[in-house]
Amino acid sequence: MKFYVYSRQKAKKTSYKIKEPTLIISITDPLLNINTFAPNSNIVSICRVQFDDVNQENVRLGEVLMTPQDAAKIKEYVMAYKDKVESIIVHCEVGISRSAGIMAAIQKYMIGDDSAIFNNGTFSPNMHCYNLMLSAFEI
Repeated sequence: MKFYVYSRQKAKKTSYKIKEPTLIISITDPLLNINTFAPNSNIVSICRVQFDDVNQENVRLGEVLMTPQDAAKIKEYVMAYKDKVESIIVHCEVGISRSAGIMAAIQKYMIGDDSAIFNNGTFSPNMHCYNLMLSAFEI
């Protein structure tokens, strides 16, 4: 299994080049349009969720926090497609925080190791997203 964490732009560009069965988990800000992808038959499914890049400690009025229901939805897609895809792409707007937190939990669940995210200086995982996903996966 291959795992990719991308920005919104990179996920869209990459969708034209995907050559293997892939699940996309698309995270967008609530006030933005959902991301669009190429009509590529190798995109097996797209899980769409919308919430802001905030933690419980810094959420402000009007911001949308990731919920346990969002985590359950993502888990449902991962469980349904993990044996049908060769790669999983998780993207958010910038590809550093929300997507990294969610991917770290997916990797912890699927391969027992989230160090590819936490030991990579590119990412700053949103720990609220990470912890919600760990709870959803019952880790």
